[in-house]
Amino acid sequence: MADHAVSAPRLNLKTARIAFQNCVDCIKKIAHDLGYHTIAITTYAGIARILKKRGFIEISADQVALINSTKEFEEDYQ
Repeated sequence: MADHAVSAPRLNLKTARIAFQNCVDCIKKIAHDLGYHTIAITTYAGIARILKKRGFIEISADQVALINSTKEFEEDYQ
């Protein structure tokens, strides 16, 4: 997941965007060096725009993110 990117306080947006782009490039290079061929990312629209500029393509506009809790089973193991 690529979300909630944080930058240094008082860093302007342009510099923060360049730093994020450099991080993405490094992650891609490391993944390649480790033998990975594909990177799949789930993210927000704003970050997706930056990732598209780094070569990522949108593969599904219909994908839905879901989450569920397992707390209902906690009493079974205590």
